[in-house]
Amino acid sequence: MKKEGVVAMGKIPIFLPGNQAYGLLLVDHTEPRNFDEADTDFLQTYAAILGRVVDRLFKLDGLREAEQRFWITVEIVTDYAIFMIDRDGRIT
Repeated sequence: MKKEGVVAMGKIPIFLPGNQAYGLLLVDHTEPRNFDEADTDFLQTYAAILGRVVDRLFKLDGLREAEQRFWITVEIVTDYAIFMIDRDGRIT
């Protein structure tokens, strides 16, 4: 990074809900500077938001995969009835 002229850097951890570590938010600058409390507060808030966004994207991908598996199963089954049971045990 020095080769690119970076002389100041801040790193903030990104956590998913449940305090599961996901990665780092890296902020760099080509001019010397100290990150003050306001900078740190902003970056921590931004990292917290990123963690929630990443978690939702993971959940969305999981739902898409489940939906694809469901439709593949429905398309393959032609000679049988399909029964589904909801969370309350009712046949839907």
